[in-house]
Amino acid sequence: MSNKRIDPVTGTETTGHQWDGIEELNNPLPRWWLWTFYATILFGVIYVILFPAWPMLTSATGGVLGWSTRGDVAAEIQAVDDAQAPMRNRLVETDLAALGDLSELSGLAELGNMSFDFDLQISDLDEFGVETVETENGVKI
Repeated sequence: MSNKRIDPVTGTETTGHQWDGIEELNNPLPRWWLWTFYATILFGVIYVILFPAWPMLTSATGGVLGWSTRGDVAAEIQAVDDAQAPMRNRLVETDLAALGDLSELSGLAELGNMSFDFDLQISDLDEFGVETVETENGVKI
């Protein structure tokens, strides 16, 4: 059984819900809002079909286009490795004593050293004379 009635002020049907004497009107949603909502549903369905969308244990569903960000990253890493291969091979083949005379190889070695230094752990800082403070939980900062 429904408690719906027509609101005398607006002439709109009510939903039958009432809170503190205020009745809820049964106003339809605006058409532009409904069409936007339907468009987002359609976009979602098309996206799920075209692109990888559902995660699985080791990968995701491939999608019709077969595109993946992992594939893009792997291609970019391979391109960088291919571009650096001649310099890396030259660095491996060069005697360390002669490294200082070759400025381009010396710069490459310094870049590698900088990235290694950046990855040092906090526990290694004591060896280099860097002052660390131990918190009450025993954590060094």
